[in-house]
Amino acid sequence: MSFQSSALLGFAAWIAIASLKGTALIAAVTTFRRLLDLATTSTWRHALWLPVLACLICPLGPGVPLISALPSSLPASLTVMPGGLRPEAPAAGIYRGPGSRSQRLTARADAQRATPAPMALSPTPIPAARHGLRRGALLSWLALIWMAGVATLGALYLINLLKFRRMRLAARAAGASASRILAGCKAELRVRRTVRILASGAIESPTVVGWLRPTILLPLGLDARLDAARLRHILLHELAHVKRNDVLVSWIAALAQLLHWFNPAVWLAGRLMRADMESASDAHVLRRLSRAERGEYGNMLLHLADSDAGGPSYGLGIADRHSDLEARLIGIARFRPTSFTVRLAAGIALVILTGAALIQPGLSSPLGARQAAGGLQAAGPTDPQRLLYEQTRPQRQVPFTPADFDQYAGYYRFADVSLFARVFRSVDRYYVQVTGNGPLEVFPESPTEFFATAVPAQVSFATHGHVTEMTLHQSGYLQTALRVSEAAYQAAASRLQQRTAGNVPSPGTQASLRAQLEGWEKGTPDYSQMGAGLASASRRQRAQMLDMIRYLGALQGLRFVTVNPNGWDVYVATFSNGAVKCLIAPLSSAGKVTGLFYLP
Repeated sequence: MSFQSSALLGFAAWIAIASLKGTALIAAVTTFRRLLDLATTSTWRHALWLPVLACLICPLGPGVPLISALPSSLPASLTVMPGGLRPEAPAAGIYRGPGSRSQRLTARADAQRATPAPMALSPTPIPAARHGLRRGALLSWLALIWMAGVATLGALYLINLLKFRRMRLAARAAGASASRILAGCKAELRVRRTVRILASGAIESPTVVGWLRPTILLPLGLDARLDAARLRHILLHELAHVKRNDVLVSWIAALAQLLHWFNPAVWLAGRLMRADMESASDAHVLRRLSRAERGEYGNMLLHLADSDAGGPSYGLGIADRHSDLEARLIGIARFRPTSFTVRLAAGIALVILTGAALIQPGLSSPLGARQAAGGLQAAGPTDPQRLLYEQTRPQRQVPFTPADFDQYAGYYRFADVSLFARVFRSVDRYYVQVTGNGPLEVFPESPTEFFATAVPAQVSFATHGHVTEMTLHQSGYLQTALRVSEAAYQAAASRLQQRTAGNVPSPGTQASLRAQLEGWEKGTPDYSQMGAGLASASRRQRAQMLDMIRYLGALQGLRFVTVNPNGWDVYVATFSNGAVKCLIAPLSSAGKVTGLFYLP
């Protein structure tokens, strides 16, 4: 199965990251709330859950890379898209401005030429591409399973919502005494909103339903069975929910559970938050009651507990769970106003949790920097985050005549170094083969543009009477490859085969790598010996690179290890405080370093 909507996969990835971050926040809130006395901090205990909800449902916020900027992470100048078109390549995309990708390529004359992604030189059997397709299919199935869970739980929510709607429509007006007491309670709590009070035989506990048009539902006949004092306490509690907009908060929590239905921690947080919500409403009322009235308020809860069956699921009842009743009664008996010190500590914790909740961890920031380091051509004068839009847009396959693909079939060479792409078809299926990887199937979205499903990448072809070049679209950047003859392709393949078989480094890479490292060690890197893209990125990452070198210490040795399947030379650089694996692309025709990749 191939799932062709990268937008859904991107959103599912955000859900997974938010769920992990939310689990950590839930653990922090659960721990911190244990330090707060329920009798004095009920309102604050409930407020601490709000950052958790923001984390679980809000995708907006400052982006922070998952990869640290510490020297040990070695975020130095990297090669362009280290995975090329591999299925393992990081998820990213490019900005899609007006017009087609092919049209936008005409404006690239002054842009930087990219060191190409590693490209395959030797033909690989088509079945070798199946690994990437299976990986993409697995991600697609996981996304579909998540969607199925959302749809199922959403249907249950809808059923529950319709149940409350029918319940409210079938309810009758409460007695005159209840309406009179409600008016007095609204004045007491300064509730200016219109709040209806109805009686229903379908509930066993007083409940608030609705947010825009709140309604208090009383069990049928409850207003006749209770004296005015106890009914007042009940209505004060329900109005506290209205005053605090708890119905809205409950539905936001339900949305979080809908999106993260697979996470048990989110369901635990929902239960604890509802318990804290009830205690916070108790505290809102208790601040306005005398000490004697507080005892009567607790007796009212006990009176209702025997008949309370838990209340409807997404309404707000006076006793949400019997297991929480004891804690609430203890909190009522010991209630006292929150001290300034406790309010300050809880407020600081709330600010910290909110900041942590809004941070959006991801790979976009370092990814953009890494790809720019290789000199990739951006689609416009903007930052990589904006360029990542292309990855999220849905791709749609269009009808295409297989024979029309033959004009694109052939060999393409990327700028400056001998890295190639092979484009071919097998009957009515189309493939792009890159260095060190099997063929990747692509699908037509226009007569000149094709997209992959195993990775968020596209290729397009420029035609000027005949096809002259191919452009790879991936991770927010464009890489252009000029068409070459099969002889040039085979010659390069032969040279690479000889190098890999003999494990012979490309001429000049060791001396150039040493010069680069020594330049960074002195704090004066020689940008003139770098390709334009690598030089530009190295200037942007200068502080990070210098931090890395300071952390590693003095360069002591440089040892060649191997030639990787992409044709890049692999070295190990030894420093006084550690070692780094260095991958360097064959030098350009001008003898410059165009691709450099450091690994811890």
